[in-house]
Amino acid sequence: MKSSVPARSGSFPARLGPRLAAPLLALFAGCALLSPNPDGEAARSGANGASGGRTVEAGGQPAAPGTKPGSGHAQVQERGVDDAEAEAAENETEAASAEQLPEVELTSQLLFQLLASEIAAQRGELGSAATTYLALARQTRDPRLARRATELALRERSLDRALPAAQLWHELAPGSMQAAQTLESLLLGSGRLAEAEPLLRSRLERARADGSQSEAYSQLQRSLARAADREAAFALLERVAEPDAELPQARLALAAQARAAGNYDRAAAEADAALRLAPDDESVAVVAAQHAGQGNGGSDAAIEMLQKFLERNPQALEARFELARWLAGAERHDAARE
Repeated sequence: MKSSVPARSGSFPARLGPRLAAPLLALFAGCALLSPNPDGEAARSGANGASGGRTVEAGGQPAAPGTKPGSGHAQVQERGVDDAEAEAAENETEAASAEQLPEVELTSQLLFQLLASEIAAQRGELGSAATTYLALARQTRDPRLARRATELALRERSLDRALPAAQLWHELAPGSMQAAQTLESLLLGSGRLAEAEPLLRSRLERARADGSQSEAYSQLQRSLARAADREAAFALLERVAEPDAELPQARLALAAQARAAGNYDRAAAEADAALRLAPDDESVAVVAAQHAGQGNGGSDAAIEMLQKFLERNPQALEARFELARWLAGAERHDAARE
């Protein structure tokens, strides 16, 4: 099968603005068909990542299927696209328009490098592909290329390549929550907690604005649990959670992180504080009892906490099952059967 890349080098009079050129997207799709890698779906997903899912116009007009190479366009294979796919591409285009994408000329050299990187990625040469995408992102200042570099480096499981790519992605798309969270996870995973702190504060500020603190603290605690220095991670969480001292979910996140750091008494104290803030919340009571049972009070503290909760909320089945579990663990089998 002949290559669909033009034989001659030259300039493509196209712009990488809110849209990428249709020949590029079609060529990427063609690569999925030509690649020896059977993972066609991953290849197609990769193509969408590189182009941002946008269609491309060359010279300001859509390239017609079957255009000859001599006309200044890459020859592309016509593929059927249904209305739903077209609508999805248009929605992604509108989202990209809000990112203030740079105006970059789509030269034949740039097109070749993008295409060669996708072929390399499909053949398993992820490091080479990620390096090329990162270099192109630095050259063009296009956040979509930085995102693709990050994706490829993460697939390669290369922190050395993923971290600079994610930093550039966040720099070029400061309003992207996905870029911020990806960079945040990489910084936390590599122990660079001080660099991650501004990102964590920004995330919690957004959560306070839209009322999603509960989910934010749950996600944040899971991210911090992967940090190598868990005591430092607890200290970080304690600092950023200070404005939410009256929020039960913030207290439970602190309890979980204290427990991960081996500070069981502090975990029990934070769990007790969470339950005082939400005395009739069954989910809080169950989690709080789990943390309380790890402190100096042991199972007796967890049992007492759940018994008091059930006195106020006798219909709480989950709390009752949790109490039975603690009673059985303490070998108080008669009480557990009641």
